[in-house]
Amino acid sequence: WLVKQGIPANATETRYWYSKTQWVSRFEWQTSQGKNKTIRQGHIKSNGLKKKKKGSKDWRAYKLTEAVKYCQGKWVLGLEGEGCVETARAIALSAITWQGSNWKEKAITSDLTKLIEGGAAGLVYFPDHDEVGQKKAELVKSACQSVSLPCLILSPTDVWADMPIKGDITDWVEAHPQISTDELIKRLNRGITKAADAESLQKLTVESVEKGQHLDWICAGFPRIPLGQERLSELPNWSQSDLAQWLAEKYRSKLAWNTERQEWYRYGAQTEGIWSIEPIEFVGQLVKSEVEAIAI
Repeated sequence: WLVKQGIPANATETRYWYSKTQWVSRFEWQTSQGKNKTIRQGHIKSNGLKKKKKGSKDWRAYKLTEAVKYCQGKWVLGLEGEGCVETARAIALSAITWQGSNWKEKAITSDLTKLIEGGAAGLVYFPDHDEVGQKKAELVKSACQSVSLPCLILSPTDVWADMPIKGDITDWVEAHPQISTDELIKRLNRGITKAADAESLQKLTVESVEKGQHLDWICAGFPRIPLGQERLSELPNWSQSDLAQWLAEKYRSKLAWNTERQEWYRYGAQTEGIWSIEPIEFVGQLVKSEVEAIAI
């Protein structure tokens, strides 16, 4: 039947089980033009027969039950595709994704409600590095807003500057086989800090990040990995004045301190060509992000 569907007999199948009776099969094979792939849904009927169709039952997010079990007071990692979820789980991070035809706001909000019931602090979404990934990220964010679940959208290049087009978390992990799980999580947190900075400018509050604390990740079936303290010892051997001078030069044309009014101003923040008042918290977060970027 699969051969008649255009899948060669030598294709490799990977099954991702959504429940005891529902799965997605990913078939991959080589062609003269390169690697090809296709996805097929399957389910087990009440009489025990297997059918290569979606079936009539609802499909919840992939690994949702696991995430709900461990999400009390923690942030859930959202990804695009079952393979990416398995990559995250391999480094002890629980994550979720949605089955192909369930990338709809109604289905996503239904699963987000389960996370809220489980006590999740919020959702951090790591999109694929392409246009489709960005559209899915916007869909996830909209769904989170509809159920009032805090949401942060990561920029793939904030996590890994060399992220290739169409790249994802699996490409990032495979490109750094020698880096420890703790270090990978640390880099994720840097990307999250930048995402939180962007959100704070839009008046979306994420308390733990604003206080300078890292997010507490769900670790699936493993001892929870404490997120590392700031490694100030890894910073270049600069004095405070050296660092201050470097920052002043970098932002000379963008930031200015009004001594008389005791306020920061930023150029072009609200209107191009105009200086406007900037909250001191923003400048503090900016300096923090710059110092963290030097420490990468």
